[in-house]
Amino acid sequence: MVPSMDTRKLASIDTRLLRRPNSAGFSLLELMVTLSIAAILLAVGIPSFQNFTADSCRSAVSNDLLLAMQLARSETEKSGKNYVACGSKDLASCEGGLADWNTGWIVFQDDDGDTNVDPTELIVQAGSKQDCSQSLEANRIKFSFRPFGRQATGGTIKVCDARGSDKSRAVIVSLSGRARVAETLSDGSAVLCSCTETTVTFDAAGYFFRRLIHTARPIFCRRHPAECHTPAMHAAENSPAIGPSRGQSGTSLIEVLVALLVLSLGALSVVGLQAVSKRNGLEARQAMLASTYANDLIERIRSNNTQVAKQAYLAGAANGIGSGRQGSQPAPNCSSSANSCTAAELAAYDLWEWERLVDGALETVVSGGAVTTTGGLAFATACLTADPPGGVPAEYSLVIAWRGAAELPDDATVSCGRGAVLGGDFAYGQNNEYRITYELGTYIQ
Repeated sequence: MVPSMDTRKLASIDTRLLRRPNSAGFSLLELMVTLSIAAILLAVGIPSFQNFTADSCRSAVSNDLLLAMQLARSETEKSGKNYVACGSKDLASCEGGLADWNTGWIVFQDDDGDTNVDPTELIVQAGSKQDCSQSLEANRIKFSFRPFGRQATGGTIKVCDARGSDKSRAVIVSLSGRARVAETLSDGSAVLCSCTETTVTFDAAGYFFRRLIHTARPIFCRRHPAECHTPAMHAAENSPAIGPSRGQSGTSLIEVLVALLVLSLGALSVVGLQAVSKRNGLEARQAMLASTYANDLIERIRSNNTQVAKQAYLAGAANGIGSGRQGSQPAPNCSSSANSCTAAELAAYDLWEWERLVDGALETVVSGGAVTTTGGLAFATACLTADPPGGVPAEYSLVIAWRGAAELPDDATVSCGRGAVLGGDFAYGQNNEYRITYELGTYIQ
């Protein structure tokens, strides 16, 4: 009996309906390429991110310690009273030892000069290294700061990094009370710590190779059953990192697309986090430099402590400080021991030299014949005033403005640098949205 036309048509339709495309998953080669790229990205990215996090933490701890020392010194000169910075396990006393710096530190007003915190004495700051892994090794339990030019407690606090001495830093306090952060000790030697150097590694390539064997084994066994059950294959499959085989036959397109989407979002998040952390690190460093520079100029004024000199400082500052406003080097060169300078000449030279420090002119890189500054503050402007204006004695106010990396609301109450124009353009944005200021007030006899 010959099948009718309708029967043949239905059979053809049934055959087409039962036929499925060959979509069992991605091939072994595709999986190997994908996992290899992922392994390379993780192997490169994870150590870099760990180093970046450690650098940020080290900078934060070093800057916090530096600001504590600078606060103690500034308050000492401002109030004429003793101040002490010390390690503290409870952030309320200084009764412990050198190891207490790892727990925290305090700055307090030492009214009776015994370097101990009494119930009536004011604690002006308390800090700690929080969750940072760096350890602190100090050679002084307490740093005492005394007014009127008397000797302070000199010493060093090492901010130890487990990655080695080249990653460690030192907060150095001189006998004059001036504090700074350095990559070496006072004698130029490396910052050697007692902590053990360790290296954090991640065997991404080995991990993904074992995962690759585990995923690809069922496909391999179906195609090469005689070669499947070998000792080497069983050893790779039963590696502790992957566990026994679960008989996977491949990865669908949707699964790979979702995985790539998640991986891309994660990578973008890490890149964004690094960019924000870099910007915040730059802002923190600029603020630390502004504090250091401000204290430096105030110390120059205190050292050149005559009425003529103070009036010369105020007159020179009225012309503007920063971004080359002080002009060329004044004569004579007061940094040379061969020249004898008057108080007014030394004041003029101090302002010129300090401006170069703030502008970063002392840190330069020469490339292709062009000289580029690498230090200092961006588009710096400094304003020095005294109340009363005569300057002897007086309450001095030093404000430093510079250009930040992020927009901020404009503080109209601080006029220094507001609306400044440099090179024919607004230095801090048309609405001063990029202007950051640091103010230091102190009393000078």
